Amino acid sequence: MWAKGTSNMNHHNRRIVLAALVVIASSFFWTLQAFSASAPAKYVVGYATYTARIVPLWLAKEQGFFTKYGIDVDPVFIRGAPTLVAGMAAGSIHIGRTGGSAILAARFRGT
Repeated sequence: MWAKGTSNMNHHNRRIVLAALVVIASSFFWTLQAFSASAPAKYVVGYATYTARIVPLWLAKEQGFFTKYGIDVDPVFIRGAPTLVAGMAAGSIHIGRTGGSAILAARFRGT
């Protein structure tokens, strides 16, 4: 008898979790739709080297993939990884692509 009650309780808990997930997912999609209708968000993406790893960023910008999804991306070349990390710490660069040593050095300095 106790096992049967536990089974019903687990089924009830699953329904509650499923309902919560549906509510969260629908609110996420409503928010996403509201953002896509508004002006695109502006992000500065900094990179410290000209390598093949940056090509997807350039191609996505040129092909309009960011604009398609409501994101305005401004790729900016920053000479030197420490300058890029300093810009990210200051908040003027939102996303950065650089080596790990500059980030670790900034972290140990307390930036």
